[in-house]
Amino acid sequence: MQRNAIKVIGAVLGFSLAGLAHAATNTCDAALNPTGTLGTPSFCITGEPAHIAVQLTVPAAKLVQCKWSFVVYGVAPAGAAKALKLLTGTFKAKYCDGTTPLLFTTDLSAKLNKQLAKKAILKKLPKKANEGALVLDVTVKPNYGGTEKTRTVVNATIYLTRFSISGTVTGAATAGVAMYLTGAASTSTATSANGAYLFSGLLNGAYTVCAQSNGFSFAPSYCSVTIDAANVSSVDFTAYSNSYSDMTLIPAGAFQMGTNNLPYEDEMTDAGPNHTVNLSAFYMDKYEVPYAVWTGVYQWALGNGYDFDNAGYGKAMNHPVLDVSWYDCVKWCNARSEMQGLTPCYYTDASQSTLYKSGLIDVANTAVKWDANGYRLPTEAEWEKAARGGAVGMRFPWSNVQTISRAQANYFGDINFAYDLGPNGLNPLFATGAWPYTSPVKYFAPNGYGLHDMAGNVREWCWDWYASTYYAISPSNNPRGPASTPHTYRVLRGGGDGWYYGLANNCRVANRGNSAPDDAYSGGFRCVRGF
Repeated sequence: MQRNAIKVIGAVLGFSLAGLAHAATNTCDAALNPTGTLGTPSFCITGEPAHIAVQLTVPAAKLVQCKWSFVVYGVAPAGAAKALKLLTGTFKAKYCDGTTPLLFTTDLSAKLNKQLAKKAILKKLPKKANEGALVLDVTVKPNYGGTEKTRTVVNATIYLTRFSISGTVTGAATAGVAMYLTGAASTSTATSANGAYLFSGLLNGAYTVCAQSNGFSFAPSYCSVTIDAANVSSVDFTAYSNSYSDMTLIPAGAFQMGTNNLPYEDEMTDAGPNHTVNLSAFYMDKYEVPYAVWTGVYQWALGNGYDFDNAGYGKAMNHPVLDVSWYDCVKWCNARSEMQGLTPCYYTDASQSTLYKSGLIDVANTAVKWDANGYRLPTEAEWEKAARGGAVGMRFPWSNVQTISRAQANYFGDINFAYDLGPNGLNPLFATGAWPYTSPVKYFAPNGYGLHDMAGNVREWCWDWYASTYYAISPSNNPRGPASTPHTYRVLRGGGDGWYYGLANNCRVANRGNSAPDDAYSGGFRCVRGF
C-alpha cells in the first residue's frame, strides 16, 4: 500500500486559559522547531489559539471519503508515571482525487484547554521554581484500513509560568503570623521577622489570603486575589490585639421586640406580643460570614481536633457561606475564638458535660460562657435589635421607608405584598450561573448600625431554641430562649433564603424562622462577641 505523506503546516500551539499561562516565543527556534519534512513536525509555540493543520496526500485508489482520526496525549515530564489522554477527534474531507494535497485544519484550543484545566492533569505537572511543563503528543491515523500505522506529528512542550502572591502584616503582630491560602491552591506559610510573607509557584486563578494569630484580629479579615499572568504584591494586613475590626458595636439599652402591629403584620402569630427587651452591649459581624472566612477557620479547625458535619459551600469566596448546620456554626465559633487567642464561648471540657468539639449536648441554655470574649451565635433578641439598626416601629432594617425593593436586598419579589415595590421574581444580577443565587456580602447598603444583609440573601442561625409562644414569657433582660425540652428546633432570622424563594414578608425584622439544628440546608450565620 502506498504510504501517505503527512506534514504539519504552520501548526501553532498556545493557550489562553484561567489557571494556566505559557512562556510564549514569537519566533520559531530552528533547533527546537525544524522545517517540516515527511512525518516531521514544524510548529511554533506562540500566544495564539491552538491550531493543528495537517496536509495529506491520499492514494489514487482511495477516491472516497477521507477520514483521519487523531488523539492528543499529555505527559508531565520528569518521570511522570503515565500519559493522560486529553482529546480525540477526526479530520474529514470528501471526494479525494488522489493527486491534490488536502489541507485539513482543526482548532483544538477550546477542548484542549478544558481538559488541561482539570486538577487531575495539573497535579501531575512538576513544580519547579518558576515553571512547569506538559508534553503534548498528537498522533493521526487513517481510518480507511490497510496497514498504515499511527504516527506522531506533533510533540510540543508548553511551559506553564508560575507566579507569586506577597504582602506584609503590620500593626500589633508581625513575625510568625500564620498565612493561609485557599482557592485554586491551598497552602500556608508564616510571616518573617518584619511581617513579610510569600506564596510562590502559583498558577493563574482565584485565591483567598487570610491571616491568623493567637490574640489578634486582622483587617481585612481576608483578601480575594486573582493571578492573571503576573505576580501579585502588596496583599497587606493590619493586626489588632483582640480587636473588633470587622464588627460593629450594638449599644446597650432597650428596644421593642416583635410585631410592629403594622398592616400585613398580623399573620406573624409567633412574633407577638410586642414587648420591651433590655440587652447588654455586644459586637456583631458587619456581614454574613463569607465563604472565604469560613474556609480559613474550617481548615485550621480540622487540624486542631474539630469535627464538622458539613464542609459548607459558597458561590464565591466573597459570598456568604451556607449549607452549614447549627452544630457546625457553634463549633466554628469556638475554632475562630481559639485561632485568635480568645476564650471560647461554648464549653468544651468534660466537667461541663455540655459541649464537645465533636458535637453539642444542651438540655437548657447552660452550654455558653456568656461573659467570655470569644465568638458565638447571637441570641434571637440580639439579632432583632441589631437588625432594627436603632430605628423604632419599622418593618425592615432601614429607617426611612416601610417598603422593600431590589435596590435594598436580595430577595424574591412579589408585588402582591403592598410593601414590595418589586419587580417580581429573582434579582437578575445574581440569578446567573449555578445555584445558589446569593449576592456578595456588603453588596447592599448597611442599616443604622452598619450591618449588611439583615434582610434577604441567606437566613442566619441564632442561639435560641424556637418556641412559638416564647414572647409571652420572655424575660425582659437579655433573653436567651427557652430550655430545649420539649423544643426541637433552633431559630433562624433574616428573611428566608432570598436567593431561592425568600419573599418580602419573610424579610421583615420581626419575622421568625426555625429548623432542626442538624439541618445543613437552612442558611448561614454571623457572629457576635461580648467584651
